[in-house]
Formats: sequence, structure tokens, C-alpha cells
Amino acid sequence: MKPLFRNPDKPAPARVAPASATPAAAPGAGGLWPGQIVFPAGAAGAGLWRRCLQQVRAIALSPGALVILAGQTRIENWTMLLASMAMQRRRAAFFHGAAFASMPGRLGAFADAVLLRRCHGVFVGTDRGCARAIAADVPPRRIFACRPPAALPEGFDAAAELRARAELAPPPHAPHYLYVGALVHSAAMTLLLRAFAAARAQWPAATLSLVGKGAGYGALRAAANALGLGASVRFLGAMAPADVAVEYRKASCLVLPEADQRWHPLVREALSYGCPVVVSVNNDDAGELVRDGVTGLYFKPGDAAALARRLAQVPAHFGDAASAARCQAAALAHSPGAAGRAIAAGCVRIMDTAG
Repeated sequence: MKPLFRNPDKPAPARVAPASATPAAAPGAGGLWPGQIVFPAGAAGAGLWRRCLQQVRAIALSPGALVILAGQTRIENWTMLLASMAMQRRRAAFFHGAAFASMPGRLGAFADAVLLRRCHGVFVGTDRGCARAIAADVPPRRIFACRPPAALPEGFDAAAELRARAELAPPPHAPHYLYVGALVHSAAMTLLLRAFAAARAQWPAATLSLVGKGAGYGALRAAANALGLGASVRFLGAMAPADVAVEYRKASCLVLPEADQRWHPLVREALSYGCPVVVSVNNDDAGELVRDGVTGLYFKPGDAAALARRLAQVPAHFGDAASAARCQAAALAHSPGAAGRAIAAGCVRIMDTAG
């Protein structure tokens, strides 16, 4: 599969005119990619059907010949696909986002396969994504690598973040675990609490912080109390990105307990702050960006004992400045510039290839 991953640093040919993506991004540096902001207040608050209607309208009014499907749900992607087909536009899709992991099982895989086969190009972020695209009968010539970068604030200073982490890191005898996401009373969250309770047998001073909000707060608080965790589990509520960054600096690791999460943007974000990540082996980054014992650890899905063992091993693997530097270097190796060049080169090839 390696030959499918084009060189992201190879510049796109100068003769190419900008291809139109879904117009949801502002103009990039230098104004090379004129854009239109469809949702000034953010897409999340617009509602699913309003987003779909606005995306169809944007495709209809755009003079571009190529539409990149970048919706946050499968319905949005299908809406954009049908609109672009009706208007005889070429199509490309990203195949490493939440939209393709939101409906696990054979039905979801079948829907994704049909959608991808109707596209002229597919951007994948991992070797596993590449393999799944091939399994969906996407011709290899239509598959392009686009390693997704971390979403970092403007002015991010890598060296300063490593210094801040060294100052705020917890002592080895009191590891501090961090979860960021929705607070739902799910099997994954129950697994996390049980694993944390087991890990505290080795590290009695360990703590767990849960960042996020959701309807499962009461049930999770009750579950933590039932396990005798008490004040060792801290519910911090929703936080602004700057405050989440502070939590990354203070955490021994970020834990993502979901068994079926193929790809997660917080993996890159946490690593950029020098914070290692513990993920399920089902995560697309396990074995690639998350290298066992180097930038993180991974566990067998649904196995609380396995997760507990990994949590207990975190202080031994990631207790020094060198480990934080390794984590950060792995994340920052994939820059926004490299991702942009990869997308641009893929768009050029899509427009130059017939059929």
C-alpha cells in the first residue's frame, strides 16, 4: 500500500486552476484558494438539514468543477454527492473522519463503499484507511494520502509547550489520566472507570479528569462512587480549547476508551502538546502515529483488565522529557502545509484523469 501514499511535499503543477471544495473554509494564506464561509457562526449550531440545504446551494452556485465531500455526517456526504452528480461535477471524499465511523457494521460499510465508488478520488489518512478503501473496490489510482495535521491554535510554540509540560507534569507516583469527549453512560465510559479503578491498585494516588458534558454525567458520577473512586475522578465540564491545552500539559496521558473509534482528531492534538495517548487497537492510528511504548499504548477493545494494565504502565513509559518530545515530534511531522499540498496534488490528478 505504500506506493499509494504520494509525496505530500511535491508541489502541484502551476498550470492548475483551483478546484472547488465544499465552500466551508476561509481563504488560505496568500489567498491561493478563494473561499466562502457558509456558516459564519459555525456548522455545529446550524442543524443537520439546514447544513444539507446550504451545502447543496453552495454546490449549485459554485463555478468549480470539483466538489470535496467533507460533511460531518453520512447524510451530509450523501447530500453533497447527489447534488454534485446532478450537476455533473467531479467528486472526492475524505475517508478518515467521523462521518465514516458513525454507523458501524455491515450496513454502514456498504453505504460507505457505494459512496466512495461514486467518487473520482478518495483521500485517506492512514494505511488502514487505504486498505478499507481498496476493500470497498475503490481503484488504487483513485486513492491519495492526506495525513491529517493537528488542529492547533495560531502561534503554537512547540518548544514552549514542552517546557510547560515539564513544569506541570504529575509526579511518577501519582499519574493523572485525561479523557476529553461526550459524557454518556456508555460501555466505553464504564470500561474506562473500571480500568481506572483497577489501575489505582498499583497507583493509589492516581487521578482521572473527564472533560466534556453530556446527559450521562449523573450515571457516571454514580458509577465512579460505586467503584469507590470518590474525589479521584474529577468532572471538569466543557472547556475552551485553551483550557483543554492546559489539561494536556498536566496529564500523564489522554485515554480514548471507545472500541470502534477508527480515527480521532484528539490523538494528534494531545501528542502535539507532548501528551501520549492510550487507544484501542481498532483506532486507525494504533501502530502508526500511536506507536506502542513510544508515543502511546493500545489495548484490546472492551477488555477492562487490558486497559488497566496499560494505564498502570504509563508512568514507566512516559515519565521523562524525552518521551514528551517523541510524542510531539510524531504529531508535528504532519503539518497543515503538507496536508494542503497533498490535497492540491490529489485534486490535480483527479481533474487530469478521465473516468
